[in-house]
Amino acid sequence: MEKADPTLADLSKLHSNGDVTLFIGAGLSIGAGLPGWGALIRPLAQSVGYRLPDDDEFIAAEHLLTAAQHYENKRSRNNLIQHLRDNLDTASVQPTPVHHLATSLPVQVIFTTNYDNLIEIALRGASQRFNVIVSEPELALWSEDRVQIVKLCGDLQRPESIIITKGDFNTYFATHPRLVERLRTTLESKTALFLGYSLQDPFFNQIWDHVGLDFGRLRRAGYAVLFDVDPLEADDLRQRGIQVINLETRGHDRTALMKEWLEALVAESKSSDEPKAWSTSSITRPMSEVDEVIDRLRRIEQKLDRGRAEDRQTAAQILNAIAQNQVEQAEAAQMVAELRAWMQRVQQAGLPLDPDVRAALDALAEHTAGVYQYLHLALPIIPGILSYNVELGSEHRLDLKALWERVKPRLGAPGAKGDGAVSTPAQQVINTGKAWAVLIGINEYEDPYIADLKVCVDDVTAVHQSLDPGYQVAKLLTDATPDRLPTRANVLGELSAVSQAADAGDLLLFYFSGHGIAWGGESYLLSRDTRLSALKHTAVAMRDVRELMEQSPARAKVIVLDACHSGASIGKAEPTMTPEFIRRVFEEAEGMAVLASCKQGQQSWEWAEKSRSVFTYYLLEALAGQADLDQKGFVTVSDASRYVTDGVKRWATQEGVPQTPTLQYTVVGDIVLVRY
Repeated sequence: MEKADPTLADLSKLHSNGDVTLFIGAGLSIGAGLPGWGALIRPLAQSVGYRLPDDDEFIAAEHLLTAAQHYENKRSRNNLIQHLRDNLDTASVQPTPVHHLATSLPVQVIFTTNYDNLIEIALRGASQRFNVIVSEPELALWSEDRVQIVKLCGDLQRPESIIITKGDFNTYFATHPRLVERLRTTLESKTALFLGYSLQDPFFNQIWDHVGLDFGRLRRAGYAVLFDVDPLEADDLRQRGIQVINLETRGHDRTALMKEWLEALVAESKSSDEPKAWSTSSITRPMSEVDEVIDRLRRIEQKLDRGRAEDRQTAAQILNAIAQNQVEQAEAAQMVAELRAWMQRVQQAGLPLDPDVRAALDALAEHTAGVYQYLHLALPIIPGILSYNVELGSEHRLDLKALWERVKPRLGAPGAKGDGAVSTPAQQVINTGKAWAVLIGINEYEDPYIADLKVCVDDVTAVHQSLDPGYQVAKLLTDATPDRLPTRANVLGELSAVSQAADAGDLLLFYFSGHGIAWGGESYLLSRDTRLSALKHTAVAMRDVRELMEQSPARAKVIVLDACHSGASIGKAEPTMTPEFIRRVFEEAEGMAVLASCKQGQQSWEWAEKSRSVFTYYLLEALAGQADLDQKGFVTVSDASRYVTDGVKRWATQEGVPQTPTLQYTVVGDIVLVRY
């Protein structure tokens, strides 16, 4: 292996900066003596009469997945899982030197599509601490002080998690939205290094092309170590942003070649004059005290649940007040003191306290004098912290409502002291940075029980054209964007990517035009691939939209819904904005501005003469500047709501039909939708 290889030099620098994430495929397990995909599936296919190509190495992924599906359909899921267990038993198999070299690299996250536990064995042998993440709830275990092993295709010890059939893969991105979100954000922030994958691997292309959708400059490049790659295939991968590291076997053992290459990478890293990032503390950039507090709090916010609805609402009130410096420094210090006292009560009760919670509260207490204005970053964690209250006696619980009642009398105008009311939306603009948007319009539904619509695609396309010049990114998903159709996976994936790209002073906008429905106590937006027979798993839950937007650093968040269109039914349901649908939408979007096209019990009417929905027609006029009655040079949510409501009500009165747009505003300060 040539040490002067520029690829090795590039990768070693990335490793030194902590900028690489590993993806480990079946090739490493094959090197240890376990069967690959082809060898694993072939006997199953033969037993049910499904013919596969003769060469295991070049079996298309579609054939493998379909064969596994045929077997499951004829012999049952239990027999399929038992076959995997019988053939992937690692009791007599040990990690290879390649495993040990790969896991010794300075990476914090390892994604794998393997079912075995050879990576865990290698890390344990090196006395490295790690978490194994298989299911979505386990993302709460994510920790910066240990290696994260994310098993994308499941773990043999947990049969329900296995992804192996065509059906499993077809629904993966819809049934694992949070894992997909984590994959996407990783591909945007880290360089992917694929080890042990072949071009035929069922997950290789999905990881890069589906999760890592072309997102401009936000997606990092990738490297794939492959064997005897055809030049045309290598060029195709380069076009997709993957640099091929081609190892020519020429009769040599693949495992030995991979070992040699990894040894060269490790040697190149060690020979560099730059400091090595072999520990968590050294891979982070130098931070000021304020930056460090903020970073810790953001990590906590991602790890803890938001808690009950009433707690979220109260936390939002305190958050908004402190965010505008409406709470005096002494009061902020008192809040920190109460949080620390609560922490001591948790410890005295013998409950485990998240180390990041302790670190953040310690940092806040130490630097209160300098960072009290940043305390608003801590408030969103309070409802999550309250989850501990379930196990604490009533006398030990943190009473968030009482805290708010004590703070409220001391609120005033921003920067002022004394009594006063919290600012109304029109008094202050809260987003001064960039604007980001995801815009969805759906006319055609794959499910025949969902009626098609007429103007949604044109409506959203027009809104996109109105916003795009001034927005950092305005992602458009419609029936007319074949490379980005409005499927459930694409909607959630694009929203996740845009949400994470935004910064604290930015605007995040989610715009949906299509069908909406309430079912099973939840509100859903119907994506293009929604099936009413499997609504929960194929529609876009408002709960998921809310969670993705809440995780964004952006402080200004807006949801616009033009749903429940007239003249189109969903199964046997009426196309009205049902009380359950709109109520759940508003509950699931606390802390955001939500503008809906009509009130509960009403329909969102289409205006045939204008080839628009009435709501969108007036919204487009508002965005063009007609809603800016004060000549400010920009249109806010309040401006748009007033203008659209007046226009729609005027049209509805003339036509003799009821329709009144509805705005729920649970943030303090107004939000700029567009500058013109």
